[in-house]
Amino acid sequence: MGKEKLSESECSDTEGETEVVGTEQKKSLGSKLWSGLCTFAWMFWSICTFTLILYICGGLFILFSKEAKMEVIFSNRIRTPWFANLTDCTSFGLVKCENIYIQGRDGKLGAWLISPSSKQYITREAYILYLHGNMGSRALSHRIKMYQKLSKLGYHILAIDYRGFGDSDGFPTEEGLVEDSKVAYTWMVDKYVGYPHYIWGHSLGSAVAIQVAASLNSKHSRLNGLILEAPFNNMTDAIKQTPLAAPIAPFIPNFDSYIQDVKNVFRSDYWIQKVTTPTMMLHDKSDSIINVALGRRLYISAKEVGSTNVEMLELNENLGHQDIYAAKKLKGIVSNFIYNTS
Repeated sequence: MGKEKLSESECSDTEGETEVVGTEQKKSLGSKLWSGLCTFAWMFWSICTFTLILYICGGLFILFSKEAKMEVIFSNRIRTPWFANLTDCTSFGLVKCENIYIQGRDGKLGAWLISPSSKQYITREAYILYLHGNMGSRALSHRIKMYQKLSKLGYHILAIDYRGFGDSDGFPTEEGLVEDSKVAYTWMVDKYVGYPHYIWGHSLGSAVAIQVAASLNSKHSRLNGLILEAPFNNMTDAIKQTPLAAPIAPFIPNFDSYIQDVKNVFRSDYWIQKVTTPTMMLHDKSDSIINVALGRRLYISAKEVGSTNVEMLELNENLGHQDIYAAKKLKGIVSNFIYNTS
């Protein structure tokens, strides 16, 4: 009996020890879990704080430096798509394309000459100089999709990279971009005589296109039409509504004074009043990079001097800033414009 009782006691002690060990293990697991959560929270807070400090410091540097503002405006150092072989344009899905180099005033300009992939697409031949926006090169995906769209409509496209962009020589300036575009347009007109010629400018490229058109018109040089995709009226208004500046501008006293150093940069509302060429503006209402209101202001500036051959088409297809190539009625819009102006 004594031995049985002792065994029961030993058994009871063992069960108690097991419960203690289990409890300690649970506490240890809970402690490790809590410690891990705290570490994660600390790392997350640190990253957020660092990002905020970087954003504020970067923003202040840009505010006080015109050179920094111009770097952001051009963003040519962001060479997307990275490591692209621009000499092989067919590798980007362009069926009939030739990589060429045009001699500019300050070096070579990389360009693609894109033709309709089949003669069945050609109803009215025309040549279009395509001027892209900031950042990247002529090989960005949304740009390629626009080339494909236009070539399927039967048009030939000359897509260039300005100085400092893509594989072109030099460093970008406003005057330099305009000069490069003039050189490219002259090359296209001289090489393809007897065809209608157009300039298509997207975003920052719209501001370049307007200045080129104003220059051509002042010299009575031939230009059948100007197409502006997601344009803006002037750089100061464009800066204030960009995703980078819009969140902080209301909290900075006298914010406008910090961007006065670029008030005369890409003043499309000034240059559009010197354009006499038929002009069509395309803008989607969902554009969050360049608000459609800026396009409207540009249109009003053109109308203020009595322009009767300027039209603005506002799209409501949630196409944003870059996807107008996907507009349902783009084929009819562009075809009608070129038919009526060629």
